[in-house]
Amino acid sequence: MTINYSDELIEYMDQRHKDCILVDIASSNTCDLDVTEMYLRFISDSHADRLLNSDKGYRVHEAPRGRLIIPPYNLNIRDTVSVYLKTFLFFKLIKQDGITL
Repeated sequence: MTINYSDELIEYMDQRHKDCILVDIASSNTCDLDVTEMYLRFISDSHADRLLNSDKGYRVHEAPRGRLIIPPYNLNIRDTVSVYLKTFLFFKLIKQDGITL
């Protein structure tokens, strides 16, 4: 698997002093509709190490900067994953192409 980070994301990671990105799943079943959403977030190196050493099936992939942590869920992952930064109003969001539920 090839992982590509946008230049803007790498610059933002430098500013925030972050090296690890976690692909995470959020679910809500508080109503008649079950909603499951995939999102990416920064985590500390120590948190990444705890996840990888927990024997819960988390996988690590080397990225252009730091590590990309993949959860043990059944995900469809293409050969090339692109991770980039998106701005919504004043909020910075980490987005990706190449991983689907």
